[in-house]
Amino acid sequence: ADDNLLLSATINSKGNIKAKGTARLAPFQASLNTGFSGIEARTMLPWFSSLPLLTEARTTIAGKGLLSLPEISYNGELKFDEAVFKRTGKPLLTWKKCDIQGLSYSRSPFHLGVAQMDIDSPVMNWQRAPDKPHPSQQFGAFLQDMLPAEKTDPTGDKGKIAASQLDIGKITITNGKIPYRDTRLSPPWSTTILITEGSITNLHSSGAGEPGRFSFSGNLDQTAFTVSGTADLFGKTPGGDTAFQASNWRLSDFAKYVPPELGIDSRKATFSATGSTTWNNGRLAENARFVFTNLQTAADADAALPLAFLTNTEGNVVLDVKGERDLPGENIPVLHDALATFQRQIIKAKVSPLLLAGSDFADLVGSEFAEFRPGGYELTEQGRKILARFAALCSSHPFVGIRITGAADRIVDGDALNRQLEDSEARRVAQENERRKAAWEEERKAELARRKDAVDTTQGFIEEDLMLDYPAFVPLKPAPVAFQDSMLKDLARRRGELVQKLLVDQLSLAPTRITLATKPRISADSSLPGNRALLELRAMAAPKNPAAAQGGGKE
Repeated sequence: ADDNLLLSATINSKGNIKAKGTARLAPFQASLNTGFSGIEARTMLPWFSSLPLLTEARTTIAGKGLLSLPEISYNGELKFDEAVFKRTGKPLLTWKKCDIQGLSYSRSPFHLGVAQMDIDSPVMNWQRAPDKPHPSQQFGAFLQDMLPAEKTDPTGDKGKIAASQLDIGKITITNGKIPYRDTRLSPPWSTTILITEGSITNLHSSGAGEPGRFSFSGNLDQTAFTVSGTADLFGKTPGGDTAFQASNWRLSDFAKYVPPELGIDSRKATFSATGSTTWNNGRLAENARFVFTNLQTAADADAALPLAFLTNTEGNVVLDVKGERDLPGENIPVLHDALATFQRQIIKAKVSPLLLAGSDFADLVGSEFAEFRPGGYELTEQGRKILARFAALCSSHPFVGIRITGAADRIVDGDALNRQLEDSEARRVAQENERRKAAWEEERKAELARRKDAVDTTQGFIEEDLMLDYPAFVPLKPAPVAFQDSMLKDLARRRGELVQKLLVDQLSLAPTRITLATKPRISADSSLPGNRALLELRAMAAPKNPAAAQGGGKE
């Protein structure tokens, strides 16, 4: 029951070990309170594992705890300084310091338990490639590699460690560095992820019923970020979730991945990103939101109108990206998903800009005009409804405007104008005939009176009809009429002006939201009547003060 062994030794001139405890020779058994320092990994770790990742590690080890032999179990503390772990001759993981508290290790049966592991200044290279698994799978495999394989029977056959024997309470990381390279992008993207602080907790087997948790914060290309979530790192079916947030990224850092045909100026733009990822039962779902500030594009660029629809009241462009796919499956970077999402918006704009407005305004597709009654300036009831719907659309999207083109139709409006001209000519001729007939009657009356005065009454009779030879009244006939092109142009111009006035005065749109084309449109298509004002959605530049938009304009 009393201590019967006291040991003090120097190992390889730098290491020191002291032990005190009980021991017996037959059968051999020892239980020693041990303290040690300066011991090289290649001297100590082969006692506990034959895994090359550990036996070939370069580090000095110190610690104190209870060592039991011959089963080789250890309970206590460990310190690893200036550690370098290699794989196939290349550094895989390095750190300056690592303190392990509450270590519980037994070689047979295998068990590794850690209450807390504090790692200072770790460096770990990370590469993502199209053929690489999901990061949770990569990290799980890395942890598996860090653990020794164990003999399962006296024959010497090696088997894999049962994950149920692993129990790590918490790993903390400070001042970490991850050189990152993503070959899924072309050209490959390389950067360095700086981890200010991070933690990984509850690393248990899948049978424990509780996933591991992780949380990291730091900087990526001078951009602050946080990432947190849960993950089952050892289960046969990966599962977990991640939340990510980063702010004030420079878009210019990613300019080489933005297609030049989009016409986007990335020099001054910055963006923030938030997102979440879940993976379970072989499916991966990703949701991300990108908020861009100072994002500019050429006025006539394909991207201009989609950007206007995505711009909020603060003048920032908001892009929501969603994706779902099999896991393992196609390994797509979120940047590609974001570009694909935006390019779909551009395709929609080319088919019909109204598709960008979503399902709320789907009824306007194919109705991009305000209809007028033929030959006039009065909107039809449907025309008024369409105009109100366009005003509502613009109210929902503060940086989308309307370009109005007044239009007239040679057939529909021409026939109506001809009828108006004919009616006007008929009224004019009727009035003229009425005037001329009154004058004719006055002249006939005066002539009759003159003739009566000239009749010779001495013969004893009076001629009954003195006006038989007087010319009869001949009414004028309406002259042929035909509308002129100038009338159609004036009609189209006035229609455009009327719609502009209605949108501003009655539907409360800012004058800067409306532009009026100076050139009207004259059509002659029997299958597509042109008695209308055409409404075209246009992108507006985001002003410094969105609420201060004043004045009107023509183009």
